[in-house]
Amino acid sequence: MADMIEVNTSELSKEAKRMRKLLSSYNKAVRSVYNDCLNQINAAWKSNDNQEFIHKLSGYKKDLDDAGKWMEKYIETLEYAVMTYEDAQVEAARVAASGRG
Repeated sequence: MADMIEVNTSELSKEAKRMRKLLSSYNKAVRSVYNDCLNQINAAWKSNDNQEFIHKLSGYKKDLDDAGKWMEKYIETLEYAVMTYEDAQVEAARVAASGRG
């Protein structure tokens, strides 16, 4: 007998929703830490070195933002897979019910 792949769209959808909540928390945390850190550093550190440090910190923020964007793409892929699989199931049921095949 051939191996079968079973797709549980309910679980995929639940996981996508869970990940979307986590991503929202992640994005808020990145913004908060970055903004709070910058404000505190600018208030406490008044020198030319500060500008270089801020520049480096900005590079890390871009990386963190990029990670969030990749997570968003993954979530969208899960959601698309759910929609596509459910549409295929509906179409297969329709074809089967019509007696065509």
